[in-house]
Amino acid sequence: MTNAIFDITTTNVIDAEFTPVSDIIANRNRVNPVISESIEQVSSLFPTSSWSAWNERTLPWEGVGVDLSHTLNTNQVWDLSGLNYGFEVVDLFDPYGNKIPLIGVLRDDNHYFLGSGTKRFVPIGNERTRELCDILFQMGFQYENAGCFDGGKVTYVSMKWKTNTIAGEKMDYYVVVINSFDGTKPFGVFITPIRISCKNTMNLAIKKAIRFWKLRHTTNAHIRLEEVKEGLNLLGNYIGAFEKEVDRMKLLTCNKDRVKSFVDMLFPISEDMKPRAISSAENKRAELLYRWEYAPDLEGMENSAFRFINAVSDYADHTEPLRRTSTWKEKRFANNMGSNELLDTAYNMIASL
Repeated sequence: MTNAIFDITTTNVIDAEFTPVSDIIANRNRVNPVISESIEQVSSLFPTSSWSAWNERTLPWEGVGVDLSHTLNTNQVWDLSGLNYGFEVVDLFDPYGNKIPLIGVLRDDNHYFLGSGTKRFVPIGNERTRELCDILFQMGFQYENAGCFDGGKVTYVSMKWKTNTIAGEKMDYYVVVINSFDGTKPFGVFITPIRISCKNTMNLAIKKAIRFWKLRHTTNAHIRLEEVKEGLNLLGNYIGAFEKEVDRMKLLTCNKDRVKSFVDMLFPISEDMKPRAISSAENKRAELLYRWEYAPDLEGMENSAFRFINAVSDYADHTEPLRRTSTWKEKRFANNMGSNELLDTAYNMIASL
């Protein structure tokens, strides 16, 4: 992606109702000088800044799991990604040797403790994930990456379909299969369209379109898995519904004033808020508006609801976390595959337009 030159000191990004971008940048320089006073290119921003350099950005969860884009079949996937293990269910006992009304789940290869649950808890093994992935592979999906977290307690496999163009926008379609042996997450199949130019997750809550399936770890889960298999064959219905929704959003005009009102609702400010919370909300407002106006992958796109939802997606996926923990990428990945509250709220705002 080529570097784009912008005047980052402009006050046109937001009006005088809250702190201009120029003041926010100046304040950040005084507190934590991450931006040079003579900066003219957005790409000159340090990676540690929340205003990330556009040309340096990657998939938000890059580095999670194992790259499988070069694999040829499912057997290779399971060997390389570390998913080639099963489980065994055992009774659990208290420190005095008394049996307790819980069951434990262990890996069958190294006896690592994966989780526990009541008698109603029925783990779903990796072989069921493999069955669904085989169906997708036969449909034309290719493996992208896969892996497991916490020693195998949570697993996922990501697969990519052929690129499509919808309403003039290039999209990649991914299906991600997620499972957990500790019961913290339901067995889930998630469908997500990703923009090629920035690869933002688009968790649109499209009505009348199946975008994911979730199965709880209970006795009827294996029966419902058959329903999921049938549902995967209806994937074309989802894509068709998404295409119609993109067309609708692109026809909805969202000028700067309307976008600003949406952003204000996403990051509300009230009189009872503390100064630090107000400052944080103002920063978030300014940053989201900045992305809506200047993100290179949105350059040339009409000022529509679709541009707004992409700007929110850009913000949700690429804003630097307040604290970089060892698992922040995994958590962001899981949140995006499930439901991103900011994106869902933004979509609800434009759904009624």
